Amino acid sequence: MRKKVIVVLLAGVLLAVAAFEYLIGFDLPAMNKQGEPSDKKKGEVTLHLVSWYPFSRQVLDLFHQRYPTITVENEQIDIAYYPDLIHTQMVSKSDMDIVWLYPNMLRQYFKMGALTDWSGRPWLNRYDEAAVDAGTVFGRVLGVPYNKYATVIFYNQDLFDRLHLSVPANWSELMDVSAKLQTYGVAPFVLGGKDAWMLQYLLTPRLAEIGDRYPGIYLKLQTGEKKWTDPEFHGLLDPYKDIVANHYALAKTAALGYDQVAAMFKEGKAAMWPMGSWAVERFSEEFRSFRVGMFPVPINRYGERPVVEIIANNFLTGMNWSRHPQELETFLQFLAEPEVAELYAQDTKSAVNLKGTPLIVGGSPVAMAALDRYKPVPMRNLSKSIEKTYLPYLQQIVLGQEVSEAAFLQALQAAQEKDNDE
Repeated sequence: MRKKVIVVLLAGVLLAVAAFEYLIGFDLPAMNKQGEPSDKKKGEVTLHLVSWYPFSRQVLDLFHQRYPTITVENEQIDIAYYPDLIHTQMVSKSDMDIVWLYPNMLRQYFKMGALTDWSGRPWLNRYDEAAVDAGTVFGRVLGVPYNKYATVIFYNQDLFDRLHLSVPANWSELMDVSAKLQTYGVAPFVLGGKDAWMLQYLLTPRLAEIGDRYPGIYLKLQTGEKKWTDPEFHGLLDPYKDIVANHYALAKTAALGYDQVAAMFKEGKAAMWPMGSWAVERFSEEFRSFRVGMFPVPINRYGERPVVEIIANNFLTGMNWSRHPQELETFLQFLAEPEVAELYAQDTKSAVNLKGTPLIVGGSPVAMAALDRYKPVPMRNLSKSIEKTYLPYLQQIVLGQEVSEAAFLQALQAAQEKDNDE
């Protein structure tokens, strides 16, 4: 009897709800698993993409046009806090589907079981082999770096032409050009130092050149077969010491940040600015103070093979705990389409690691011709503590402090051994 009463009561409640919906003219909102209203239609999913720079809005809009039941929401985290915040979200298994990672994070988060293995996927064949290799850890393809940039020196092309200066092809020639600029009362370089990451672009090209000359040397650092104190790494700090000792950097700029340094260069306060090629966006068609050129950092010594370091550090990775693995792969397949890559490149002024795409987007023909003369070499995949270790030393040099190369290399080796033990 009691069961019949309950059934009748439930039926009455359902009829009352239906009558209420009919009378007021709309449906009650659906409820999700947590009991909260959801306005999503059946079959719709949302993918969460986390990055340190905004993802191309045009690409996301095109994806939603093609796949109207899949929405990609882009969460941007400030690059200064990105590693720490991403680590927190990884440990807590936050609601993330696609995450940009630095190369030195792949090994760590794969060992935590966080990353999807994309090995053997046909869409990987559209990417540069170097990009796929860079994302391969323990024999598994954990991601691919979507963008690629070059480490370059921006220079005031009008000033170089007026002073009859040629683009330097090695470090000795760069120092000669700097000396001539100085005699004309022009500061050769603007460096800055407040944002420590800006200072590394006279160091990382040398690391790329060493990796090209000694294949596998960075993997040997991780296995203990090589050490940072070995002869191959001697002289890493020489470029910084050369510039500081000769007063080739614009005075009183050690405390400047990225935006301030860019402004100094655009105002003609210095002739050259070492930076990633992404900074080309600073020189839009409206900038007409002078012609801006770029050439790879000529870190090579006389007679050495010149290389241009290719920076590819925003690895697109998929989370193993994603609730929408099929839709996640649909999005990654979409990004590997040539027309999508072209749209992304034009929208963000950054080249994409698909086969046959240009190295620089938005650069002048002169700049691209200069880059073409150098051998492209991927940036090195260093273990996670190395960058944090070398940046303070670079800041100290720029601030005019004495830095021992032996102590510098020993610090790198200590950081390496710590990473190897984890």
